[in-house]
Amino acid sequence: MLFRSESSEGHGIHLKYGGTYNNIIANNIVRNVDEDSILLGGTGYSDATHDNIVTGNIFENAADHGIDLYYGYRNTITDNYVENPTDYGIQLVHGNENIITNNTVKGAGGPSHWRSGIRCVGSYNKIEGNRVEGSRSNGIEVEQGQFNLVDGNMLIDNGGGI
Repeated sequence: MLFRSESSEGHGIHLKYGGTYNNIIANNIVRNVDEDSILLGGTGYSDATHDNIVTGNIFENAADHGIDLYYGYRNTITDNYVENPTDYGIQLVHGNENIITNNTVKGAGGPSHWRSGIRCVGSYNKIEGNRVEGSRSNGIEVEQGQFNLVDGNMLIDNGGGI
């Protein structure tokens, strides 16, 4: 799939509620969207998105998050390039047992947003081998979670560290 847009209302790619699972989102280009470049979301733990793979995509200039995953478990976000989202580069909220690896995030947090490159709110997640550069806030932010693994990431010229 190829998504190219000079302006787009809404999300570039949106896997909606209802327990979205077992999807592969690969090799897309999403630019200049009014919300998230990609949103995978459930409405709660009983309606979580799970076992999806987001890989090899390019997400640029989102008016919100680059990659937004909430109420999700066992999802893999790998080998993506995210540049200049106004909000977080990759956001994981209320998610457990997810893998975020080998992604590049540049320039997260627009002029009026103090945001991190990668944000994780959840437990038992792995954040490994990512490159986060030029985020207005932390390179990687972990909050309200336990037993997360943050290892081997490269953080360059961010507003803070981990």
